Amino acid sequence: GRCMLSDDYCYLPLSSGDVAAYDLASGDLIARSHATGDHVPGNLMACEAGVISQTASGIYRYPLLKEREDELRAALKRNPEDKDVLAELGEVLLFGGNVAEAVEHLTRVNEHEATPRTRSLLASALLHGVRTDFERFSELAARADSLIDEPTMRVKYLRELAAAHERRGDVREAFGSYLRLIDLDHGLDTLEHVAASRAVRRDRWLAARLDELWHAADEETRAWIVEQFRDRVTQNASQAISFLPSHPQASELRLELAQQEMEQSHWIPAEQMLLDVLRNGTDELQAEALFELARTHQGAGRMTQAASYFNLLSARYPHRRLRNGKTGMELRAEAY
Repeated sequence: GRCMLSDDYCYLPLSSGDVAAYDLASGDLIARSHATGDHVPGNLMACEAGVISQTASGIYRYPLLKEREDELRAALKRNPEDKDVLAELGEVLLFGGNVAEAVEHLTRVNEHEATPRTRSLLASALLHGVRTDFERFSELAARADSLIDEPTMRVKYLRELAAAHERRGDVREAFGSYLRLIDLDHGLDTLEHVAASRAVRRDRWLAARLDELWHAADEETRAWIVEQFRDRVTQNASQAISFLPSHPQASELRLELAQQEMEQSHWIPAEQMLLDVLRNGTDELQAEALFELARTHQGAGRMTQAASYFNLLSARYPHRRLRNGKTGMELRAEAY
């Protein structure tokens, strides 16, 4: 969205949902305000009561925080142990971008008298810290596991944690965080906002992230990843390969799953998986995929397409014996 100029600062809306404040004279980033909910700020404009954000989905108002912060600091001087003032000051500091001090105040409140609201605020502060300065907040962030139990907030936490590990080049920790996100099984088919104007289904976004990590991993790390997927492959092979399409067993598993679909006359999903095996499988598996594609079209009553695959099987593998013990030429002869 469009930025807003006010006095000596430029307020720039970010695709992450935050608003960054830049000093116009020096160009330095002065503050980065934490946004709430899933709202991504759009065009910003000043008004007497605060800041207006205009997006394609609505108009939102952000209150001015500086005046309230001054009031709360004055109240805290009068009574340094006032838990309500500490909690609200922590909230104001968080939304004003002063995450470290917000964590300090909110931690004091939670240590003495935690409430669902203060737990949520502290978790939000730690989440923001992980996003903006992981090295500084990494130890504190471990506490977020016990603080964050609301599913939507936990999704955000694991996403930011995984992204922080990726930025540090820690493939294993990032991969483990993404697996935890999958295991939440919360809204995997919902849209994940990856930019201000772009969203993608969460399961497909996760598959892309895991696949990128796989290609960035060394051989030892890939062996570790395969081990992490061992039980997943056994329990739900279809889901396992959908999240990690580059898994070494992916083509073999797709062939088996396609055969299961064929037994139930589910010709279209079977064909899709077999075509993937034909593109990415070993030479042996490609031969099996050609035969199963021919059988798939036979079963669906598409005899012309079936004949094409039998001819291709015979041309490519005339003398190779498939798993059923017959060669490509023999299978073609039986088909006519």
